[in-house]
Amino acid sequence: MNVWTDELRQVRLARHGLAEPFLTAFEIILPEEPAAAHTPRDRNADLLLRLFPLMLVMWSLAGALYPAIDVCAGEKERGTMETLLITPAARGKLSSASS
Repeated sequence: MNVWTDELRQVRLARHGLAEPFLTAFEIILPEEPAAAHTPRDRNADLLLRLFPLMLVMWSLAGALYPAIDVCAGEKERGTMETLLITPAARGKLSSASS
């Protein structure tokens, strides 16, 4: 099966006039790290760096949730929620009613 795949790849490259190195865009070479490079302090910093973006998103969602609840509760207390949801009003009527 692997021989067939290699031949198919060669045929497709030849059709387009490309060489085999065209398939490898670049090679990633990672440096080797010594075994003692990761101390508990590095692990804690790594955990914090991974956890902070998640916490930032969660705080943003929570910060947007409280004003939304307050707006809905205020409309409900004033009794205007049903009126706003049921009555179709044009933009011009809304601006003239408030002034």
